[in-house]
Amino acid sequence: RYLLPTAAAALVLIVGALAVIPGLSGKVNKRRNDNSETIWARKNSNAAALRMVEARPILGFGWGRFAAASPPYYRQTQDYPMTFLEHLHNVYLSNAVELGLLGAALWVAALVAAVGGGILRRGPPELRPWKIGLLAVAIAELVGWATAPADYVLPTVLLWLWAGLAWGGRGAQSTASYTTVTTPTS
Repeated sequence: RYLLPTAAAALVLIVGALAVIPGLSGKVNKRRNDNSETIWARKNSNAAALRMVEARPILGFGWGRFAAASPPYYRQTQDYPMTFLEHLHNVYLSNAVELGLLGAALWVAALVAAVGGGILRRGPPELRPWKIGLLAVAIAELVGWATAPADYVLPTVLLWLWAGLAWGGRGAQSTASYTTVTTPTS
């Protein structure tokens, strides 16, 4: 029931921002026109990354080695010009290239255990909002990782912090379960 009013409010805010903020409309148009070059760069780098995974599937090329190791894996296509990127704009492919499929699988397993465990683990009812929030943060981060490099630390730190909060304290008990013990005095 909130979807339509939220979408309408977002549309009004965006149109209002484009009309009121000086230069914003021009920047949006410039970015829209420059979009094909960034798409070409991502297509080229993703294709090179897939070739790199084929070349070294198990252990990969090493952490942070995409820029140095990728040039021989780029190929010219007839559909668009060749462009290069220093960082893959896909965290999943980046992990597969740099860590190999073995390291990427371990990374995925750790992510599923921490985030999935934080969402699915039973806990006190007061953790329910944190679990719902973790689901939202995780979805946003997982989508973001498919389209951008993980160069910014804050979103990733927030995901892991939120997962820790959603897990709750280990063996935490409410204060109502504690009893006071008195000892006789002499």
